[in-house]
Parts: sequence; C-alpha cells; structure tokens
Amino acid sequence: MSNPFDRQVGGDYYKNYKIQPGLFIETNGIGWMKGEAIQHVLRMGKKGDWANAVRDAEKAKDYIDKWLHLHAPCEACQPAAKPEPTVTDSTKWSGIMDRLGLHTERNTLGDLLKGCLLGGLEAEADELRALPSRVPGITNSLNLGAFLELMEGTDAKKEADA
Repeated sequence: MSNPFDRQVGGDYYKNYKIQPGLFIETNGIGWMKGEAIQHVLRMGKKGDWANAVRDAEKAKDYIDKWLHLHAPCEACQPAAKPEPTVTDSTKWSGIMDRLGLHTERNTLGDLLKGCLLGGLEAEADELRALPSRVPGITNSLNLGAFLELMEGTDAKKEADA
C-alpha cells in the first residue's frame, strides 16, 4: 500500500513540506482547532492570489479565536469584568441548569460552562469565567449543588448589605 502522505487531493500546498501538516498535527496531538489554524497559515499565499491568502488568514484567525474563547485560562484573555452577582443569581443559575439538563449532584461548574458555551449563552459563560476571582470557593470542578449554595450565600449577603 502506498503512503497516503505522498499525495494530496486538490492541490500541492501541503505535499511539498518536509513534514506534512496533517502528519505533524496528528503525531503531536495538537488538536482539531489548533491544527486547522496551522493548516490555514501554511496554506496562505500558496493558492496563487491575494484574496485566497486573506481568506486563509481569516480562517486561521477564526480557529484561533474559537480556541482562545474555549480555553482562556488567564485574566488577560478573559472578557471585561461583569457586575457583581445579583440577588437573583441562584435562581437564574438553577433555571439555566434545568434548561441544559444538568443535575446538582452529577454535574460540575465546568459542565455548566460548557453547556452555556454550546447553548449560545455567551454572557452567562463569561460571567461563570469571572466568578472564581469574585466568589471564594468557586472552581470548575465544584459540584453544581455546592455552587448553588455558594450563590445563595452571595444572594443573602447582598440582601443584608442593601
């Protein structure tokens, strides 16, 4: 059987590298989004016209933006701080968990964050990312039942301060 990396269907912009991007990406376990970004960067300018080069650059940037959105571990990568939680937060999060089919005993805060991202609840995902810096005890591995208890405590403190 011939080596499939000796050929390329639909062009030669990958085939001419000493190590083909697909082999490099798979061998090193880079992952789909970062791998797509790498492939589009390597393809820039190889299709012969400026419009295609710009399109490949935009595609690479799109994959990088998506990866950063899902994996933003640092404060510099996080969106601007949202207002402090309101007295209705525990009720709000309970309703979102119900809509996403999440359970207080079986699921974690990380599951809630993923559910918000996949469910198009960007503002809620941003708020969840910001909570660990504002509410002690919040981590992605926190059980959702414990999360609701912490949020109820935050609600009660805000009511007492008001």
